[in-house]
Amino acid sequence: NAIVLVMVSAGAWEWGRLNLVGPVATWASVAGVAAVAGLAWQQGWLAASYPLLWWAVGGAWVLAASFLVRHGVPVWARIALWLRWPLGLLALLAAGLAMVQARGMGINFLLSVLLLVWMADIAAYFAGRAFGRRKLAPNISPGKSWEGAIGGFVSVLIYGVVVARWAPADAQTLPGVL
Repeated sequence: NAIVLVMVSAGAWEWGRLNLVGPVATWASVAGVAAVAGLAWQQGWLAASYPLLWWAVGGAWVLAASFLVRHGVPVWARIALWLRWPLGLLALLAAGLAMVQARGMGINFLLSVLLLVWMADIAAYFAGRAFGRRKLAPNISPGKSWEGAIGGFVSVLIYGVVVARWAPADAQTLPGVL
């Protein structure tokens, strides 16, 4: 939990700097996020179940990503700072909570989630470099291609099949390392 607290606090510092809010507001962001995360930890909120929160956060993430894909990254700067800045801090807190709860489900589960992300990213990079022709979202990341996205998807699918086939039948969590 302490490592996640440091990571989320560092993310708040970076978010303040990216939004050019100045050093005082940036450090206030760090203190505020650390205080909320520390309070959640101290009050035992990290162990509770929040299915509606995860649906809301996931839905908001999909909508925001769709908006950015459609309009490009420059539109982000046109969103009012009073809205953009706290929404980013809330996203950081949600990500921290997700990591802590994933760890609570077992270290193997957390490692499996991280491994899935790493596999998708690495496979997308190499597939995109080898086969990439059609741009995925040139307004956001000109180097991303549909072929790379498909390569990432296929690598995760293969990992899922391998784990489903060879994971121990009595495993409580999805193994991250076979």
